[in-house]
Amino acid sequence: MKWRVGDSDVLDAVVGDELVEKFQSAVMLFSHMPKKSDEYLEKRFGGRVVHGVIPMAFVSSILGNQIPGPGGILLGQSFRFKAPVFVGDKISTRAMVREIREDKPVITLDTECVNQDGVTVLTGEAHVLFRVD
Repeated sequence: MKWRVGDSDVLDAVVGDELVEKFQSAVMLFSHMPKKSDEYLEKRFGGRVVHGVIPMAFVSSILGNQIPGPGGILLGQSFRFKAPVFVGDKISTRAMVREIREDKPVITLDTECVNQDGVTVLTGEAHVLFRVD
């Protein structure tokens, strides 16, 4: 295992119109955010709020590609939404190793998404069975 407690990695992404539209097309049948919800959220928060699954997908991406990386199996994940994400936001997603089990190849990571203004928009925890070669 190349990771140690305290190690972290970051993924930066911009939540652009194209990303939001592709996501909405992909989940149109399952979305719980109809047009009236979009309008309400925009009025309440002063901007076009994106679906919460988008920052969650950024966390999934960093877990699968960077830390702990390919071959891992997600065992459990929790999220807590702290602030809205808007179209145009630049989101920095960070995963940090909190614990590595000694009895089996399971890693616990603290995860967070922070916008360009330094506002934490999402926090969470992930438990991943990591690849052992």
